[in-house]
Amino acid sequence: MSHKIVYAFVAFDDIELLERKIKFLYTEEDYFIVHWNKYSPRAKLWRLKEAFKDYPNVHIYSKIKVVWGTNSILLAVLENMRRALSLISAGGGGDLTISSRSQSNVCR
Repeated sequence: MSHKIVYAFVAFDDIELLERKIKFLYTEEDYFIVHWNKYSPRAKLWRLKEAFKDYPNVHIYSKIKVVWGTNSILLAVLENMRRALSLISAGGGGDLTISSRSQSNVCR
């Protein structure tokens, strides 16, 4: 049985770096959730969504106005986790792996 991994990001400005990270980690069997800061430029959000429009397991949203150094970061992380659990449940349940793929293989 293959475990799905959920990669969750809270991002603000550097979409080029975010795109490289996601494309480096990308597999069709895993999920990617990106919270784009609601304070960040909308044009960059649309550019990011356009870059991943053909990646059905990459989910990009903008909900929370994150102010760095405040509890709003935690709110964005918790929203990512809520969405991750929803994806896992919709996919037939299973475990939510909180580790790298290599660490997951060691644990089995």
